[in-house]
Amino acid sequence: MSDQRGHSGKDPKTGPGTQAETPGEGQPGWEPVTPGDATNEAAGRPDGDAAKTRLDDVIQEAARAGAAKAGESAAKAEESAAKAAASGQPAPDDADEADGARDGETDAHAGDSSAALAAEVEALKDQLARTEADRRNERRRLEKEKQDASAYAITSFSRDLLSVADFLRMALDSMPDDLKSDPKVSTFYQGVEMTEKELQAVLQRQGIKQFRPEGEAFDPNRHQAMGEVASDTVEPGTVAQVLKPGYVIKDRLLRAAMVNVAKAPQPDPGAEAGEDGPAQPGVDREA
Repeated sequence: MSDQRGHSGKDPKTGPGTQAETPGEGQPGWEPVTPGDATNEAAGRPDGDAAKTRLDDVIQEAARAGAAKAGESAAKAEESAAKAAASGQPAPDDADEADGARDGETDAHAGDSSAALAAEVEALKDQLARTEADRRNERRRLEKEKQDASAYAITSFSRDLLSVADFLRMALDSMPDDLKSDPKVSTFYQGVEMTEKELQAVLQRQGIKQFRPEGEAFDPNRHQAMGEVASDTVEPGTVAQVLKPGYVIKDRLLRAAMVNVAKAPQPDPGAEAGEDGPAQPGVDREA
């Protein structure tokens, strides 16, 4: 055996798990490598060499694992052959059985991996579809809120103006007809009337419209019943009198109309008793 030399004279690529071409034992240039030297050498290598060393180690471990599985398969084949020989049946081919076992394991592993990947893909597709649907719904909701904020921003202010319109209409309705033609009052009346018309025009330009449901069927969603009025000219349950008109802003109710609802008139008790009045006890009408 040749004399041992220090670690510094070694090839830096040699070590456990590497495939570097080095002289074998007994050949010129062969040097023994101790485990400690190999460990220190691998630790001092660059990152690329360390990664290659790790890859070689993984390959060797996989080879050892494959050899172990092959040994197990061979043992199983021998056991099967022994059982077949004992029972008098022909023994199966060891190589075919081992190949079939490996193919079965590979197919099973590939099938499991494909099924897991397909399930994950479907789950991600479903999650993506739900996320997109939530984003569309949120966008629609924000757009609707923006439109409503723009359309109904003056709702509170408009509702306060309705009382002004009511007072102007009450002032016009309370004016007697003979005073409307009086020169001293007619100008004042015309001024109030023009003011009321201009206010209604301003409300309409803002999307606010007035409605008077007289003669319509009572609708609790748009009408506010203030009382009942007996009437034989309209059907019961119909609006007989409008006390205050209703208003709508765009497609929403701003204020319900205050109305009196018609009801069937009560029968006259005297008419049912007859023209002679109610019968007196103890008096025979035929006599």
